[in-house]
Amino acid sequence: ATTTTTSSSSSSRRRKQPRKLPPPVTTVNKKIRFVTAIRHLQGSYVPCPGRFLLRAKVKGVFPEDIRRWCKPVCEFCGEHELVAVKKATSGKDRMFCAQCSRDGNSKKSRIAWHYFFSITLADATGAQEVVVAREEAAYFLRGIPASNLEENKTSLGLIKKRVAKLLRPESWGMFMVRSYASPYDEGGDEDTPLFLFGTWISD
Repeated sequence: ATTTTTSSSSSSRRRKQPRKLPPPVTTVNKKIRFVTAIRHLQGSYVPCPGRFLLRAKVKGVFPEDIRRWCKPVCEFCGEHELVAVKKATSGKDRMFCAQCSRDGNSKKSRIAWHYFFSITLADATGAQEVVVAREEAAYFLRGIPASNLEENKTSLGLIKKRVAKLLRPESWGMFMVRSYASPYDEGGDEDTPLFLFGTWISD
């Protein structure tokens, strides 16, 4: 009887051992002392400006079509919705800004490609969309420069591989996010937008 009890106790201790997690799929470049639960970053009472460390899974990306993650932006007037492309019957297509009439193919052009997409992070307390944009997005993707992803198949292939790593069911990571107070914020009940920074996908 004693042997049976000892054996049962040993088996119980073995069952209680925590499951070993795989290594995180992201790395952060700054030290933030505390991990913040996502539910504390939702609503209208998030500190602005603020920096937070999240431990979460990536549940989705938007747009889902990665080819739409880059947009041409006029760096002179800041417009990206008004940058258009003139399709050429021969030679190279031309980009121009409908706001300030700058020609994207001229030597004085200030039209450049930038990343604009979002990831949905989730932990045990909730889910939150986080904006990933411009230089921080290139940093997140480990230095892949923004470009026309409709044409740049090499960059598109590399990004797809890194995103697939993030979206594996067992994947998790550490993510640093910032909150910004918009100059147009009138103190409503909408969630404060969060932006990714200082985070990259690990090797």
